[in-house]
Amino acid sequence: MTVRGCDMTEEQTEKNFTLRAFDMMRDYETICAWWERWKWTPLPPQYLSSNGFVAEVNGVPLAVTFLFITDADFCLMEFLVVNPDLPRADRMTGVDMVVKAAQDLCVAKNYSALFTTTNNPFLKKKLPELGFIMAEENVTHLVWPVTGGGE
Repeated sequence: MTVRGCDMTEEQTEKNFTLRAFDMMRDYETICAWWERWKWTPLPPQYLSSNGFVAEVNGVPLAVTFLFITDADFCLMEFLVVNPDLPRADRMTGVDMVVKAAQDLCVAKNYSALFTTTNNPFLKKKLPELGFIMAEENVTHLVWPVTGGGE
């Protein structure tokens, strides 16, 4: 899997950064552990898109995001998470890689927009650098669980 170029520090050019598809059997437990470390509630596997991207550095998973294809003229990129144990510069490169991969798939499928939501201060700064436009600042996610009818 290839992705448009990412800016790297001189030290990072010595490392092997790669991008691959998310594999539920291989990666799910890893991202659940990351979500817990970042104080997020892990999502059940059936909530994740089959269009997932994993950035790695020297074979170690670094960042993950998911692209949700819709029947409208836009995609959703959600649940971006990074490995909390790796250096910040590497995590930033991983974010670049998985976001650009999601953008590239969105373009390849001829969608006109890519939506995402975040309350993460780093992502609020980083995503506009990757072409995102700030549409809303104060958004709350609400989920209505179909099972149980939301009662």
